Amino acid sequence: YLQKEHPQTIALILANMKSHQAAGIIGELPTEMQGEVAYRLATMGKTSPELLQEIEEALTAQMGGTLGTTFSLSGGVKALAEILNSTSRGIETSIMEVLIQKDPELATEIKNLMFVFEDLIRLRDRDIQKILKSVDSKTLAMALKVASEELKEKVFNNMSQQAAENLKEEIQYLGPVRLREVEEAQLQIVEQVREMENRGEIILTRSQEEEFVE
Repeated sequence: YLQKEHPQTIALILANMKSHQAAGIIGELPTEMQGEVAYRLATMGKTSPELLQEIEEALTAQMGGTLGTTFSLSGGVKALAEILNSTSRGIETSIMEVLIQKDPELATEIKNLMFVFEDLIRLRDRDIQKILKSVDSKTLAMALKVASEELKEKVFNNMSQQAAENLKEEIQYLGPVRLREVEEAQLQIVEQVREMENRGEIILTRSQEEEFVE
């Protein structure tokens, strides 16, 4: 049904759904349409309220006045990042290629949102250990400065007792730091994680429900 709609209309519908549901629908669209829909969803904040009303009225008319919902201009880069986190790697790659061509800065913003630093907590211990070997202790200490206690414990538990104690001391000795510096350190690690995934060195879980069989 949605394949016959305009990409802007599809984007509006997806923006008003839960991310895993939207991911399922975008995956069923023709490949050439997926990127366009994703781009329109990411830039939805620029859609005029008048156009929103026109689309809503058109859909209501098509469904015989039984639409039963009021759309909002939710969407945006965060919404698209959450949807892409729930899609297959192939669909994600295909859509990102389109976004890079259309708007490189937008694509980078979405990519950075797709795996945030706190998501490290969902990784397998063996992958955490690989990541820790590739990150210097100063960057790691800065990144963990404002991390959740749960994530800190995850990291400490994947180090030797001595290394964990050294890292705890390094975090403590940092003292007050600028939030920008912490975010830069976290982003540096996230970028390293994404590169390791692209090389096939680690596996990123794409949702909280995803499980692995050893």
